[in-house]
Amino acid sequence: MKRKKSLLVLLITFLAFGNIFAGEIGEQYSVTEGQLDKEIVDYTKAIELNPKDAEAYRNRGDAYYSKAFFSKGNYDQAISDYTKAIELNPKDAEAYRMRGLAYRDKGNPDQAFLDFSKAVELNPNYDLAYFNRGNAYYAKGSYDQAISDYNKAIKLGSKFGSVYSCRGDAYYAKGSYDQAISDYTKAIKLNPKGADVLYIDKMWGYLHKVEALGYKIRPEILEEAKKASGRNK
Repeated sequence: MKRKKSLLVLLITFLAFGNIFAGEIGEQYSVTEGQLDKEIVDYTKAIELNPKDAEAYRNRGDAYYSKAFFSKGNYDQAISDYTKAIELNPKDAEAYRMRGLAYRDKGNPDQAFLDFSKAVELNPNYDLAYFNRGNAYYAKGSYDQAISDYNKAIKLGSKFGSVYSCRGDAYYAKGSYDQAISDYTKAIKLNPKGADVLYIDKMWGYLHKVEALGYKIRPEILEEAKKASGRNK
């Protein structure tokens, strides 16, 4: 069963970027629990008609994942469906990536990392998988590897503020403050409407911490940050 053109398709893409990115688009796109329940019913019928429909299992897993994400619910149903989709189609990079997200949010980061890596292995041009694995590297404290994956995601087409913000976090964590502020500035430029809550306060918070350490951000970088944020402090 082919995935229907619905808000769920957009939602799952957005969830790949975590809570920050969800905030960027939350006002534009929303899915009700009732819509998700309908998706589950529809894909369950598709599975009953064709128990070997790997895509239907993945799509139903997406709906279960979305319900769990927004209601702080149980991710096991999503994981079960993604696992079945992988069993039926072992080359489905998206099923691995989505199962990785479900494992991550369930509190199993090691399995999540393995699934993100498998998604990258199956599809080396999959920007979202690199972004997700970059976040997994960051959580491990492996900042250079995280930056490498964020770079790859950007090169492959992920031009969202959250990608630059997360790379900025990795640069900041390793003490590369100029590069961190440049990335936060880029995130603000990419999402000017929602930047105040998402990035501006965060960037200035880090700037104040850097100044307290006695580090001087390069003047041209600081000036660009001020211009993008519309603030001087």
